[in-house]
Amino acid sequence: MAQAKRGSTVLVHYTTFLRDGTLVDSTAGDDPVRVTIGQGALPTGVEEAIEGMSPGDSKTLTVPASKAYGERDDTQVIRFHEGSTKLGRREEIYRDDPPARGRERESPGVRVDSRELRVDENPPWAGRDLVVNIDLVDVVDR
Repeated sequence: MAQAKRGSTVLVHYTTFLRDGTLVDSTAGDDPVRVTIGQGALPTGVEEAIEGMSPGDSKTLTVPASKAYGERDDTQVIRFHEGSTKLGRREEIYRDDPPARGRERESPGVRVDSRELRVDENPPWAGRDLVVNIDLVDVVDR
């Protein structure tokens, strides 16, 4: 039976949660995702976990933040104060590029209070460990 390895194209179902049970992403009720292992379509820790699996295999694992969406980076938080001249990065704030499947990224987190606009460009799950259920459907390209 074929095993997935780096460079293999696979069909996979997955469900991803935070440790507290919050659902992050799932292919349940959808077609399986077609990915080539090593191309970064899924978080590194998930791709590494798929390596060595055969069609029909399932596993559940915890992926540390460093191999999921990365650690939070405070330099990716932009603060605009009343009278701020930082509007040169405005094109970053209004980005509309659709995310690649498996690397969903919401729009930057925006918070507004009476004195400040804060744009957080970190991925929403940065700094968080993930719990991932993986079901390998098929190894399409060995």
